[in-house]
Amino acid sequence: MNTNDERKQWLKKEGTLHPNPDKVHSNLLEKSPFFDANDLMQMKYEMLRSVSADQRSVVEASRMFGLSRVAYYHAEQQYQKHGIAGLLPRRRGPKKAHKFTPDVMAFIDKQLAAN
Repeated sequence: MNTNDERKQWLKKEGTLHPNPDKVHSNLLEKSPFFDANDLMQMKYEMLRSVSADQRSVVEASRMFGLSRVAYYHAEQQYQKHGIAGLLPRRRGPKKAHKFTPDVMAFIDKQLAAN
């Protein structure tokens, strides 16, 4: 397996594999091997930077980096709230145990004590 395939597998495992790397059309990819169309977090950052620093429109930047306008606005909101870490994928679903309420735990303790 080559390094590119290994990198793609790692990005997929981490939840940062770009779903449409073939839709990325930025000259950054030709300028340097540092830029990777498969790296979703990197493409989100570059999309935000291109609007802010290069004065591109949201539509142009989102198309250039293979993402939607909705993805742009979500990334912008997360970046403003949390900085670069906001571009990392968040775990979906409950963030902590929520099914074992105090009442449920009291019932379990009562049942265990009865046996």
